[in-house]
Amino acid sequence: MSKAISRELEKKRRKKKNPLEVSPEELSLWRQVTSNVDPMKKKSTRLKITDHKGNMDQEPQPAGGKKAKPSAYPQVKPVNLTPKPKPKPKEPELSHGVAPGLDKRTAQKLRRGKVPIEGRLDLHGMTQNEAHRALDRFLDGAVNKGKRCVTIITGKGFQGEGVLRTQVPRWLNHTPNREKIISFTYGTPSQGGTGALVVMLRKKK
Repeated sequence: MSKAISRELEKKRRKKKNPLEVSPEELSLWRQVTSNVDPMKKKSTRLKITDHKGNMDQEPQPAGGKKAKPSAYPQVKPVNLTPKPKPKPKEPELSHGVAPGLDKRTAQKLRRGKVPIEGRLDLHGMTQNEAHRALDRFLDGAVNKGKRCVTIITGKGFQGEGVLRTQVPRWLNHTPNREKIISFTYGTPSQGGTGALVVMLRKKK
């Protein structure tokens, strides 16, 4: 039926001077053809908006032309609530006879040579590098073995100004040795006098 009507419409258009003009009869026939046709569903399309350079718009407008409302809950960066560890307090520098980590009685016994000596290191004849390495190894081994008091022989040097006599107290104040000792002082005459150091060590943790 629809094909016959379409052919009839086509014949009438050919007879017209202006084929684009629609007569009432043609309009009636066209309505008969399309009366049983269901309209196609429109596909939802998202408009691609570009600027004059052809770049895509990063924020396309929502349907209806309304601007998107800002979120009622703004984004907040997460806060690290873990407290930072407090830095360890710096150990005070030690010098001969200064004993901030010892009680008064033990400090007096140390200066008088009344604390038993459990180890001895003689640095005579060594270069500075050799002596420094030997000192580090000796203190590390003494602490690991649980020793508490040791003697380090430096010698007095020329006119009492020997290199090792000057350097060893400095090395004792440097890391990692400083964390291993509590105090040091000159030895008694029987222990070597000012050419020796008596060192009180910390207990092994």
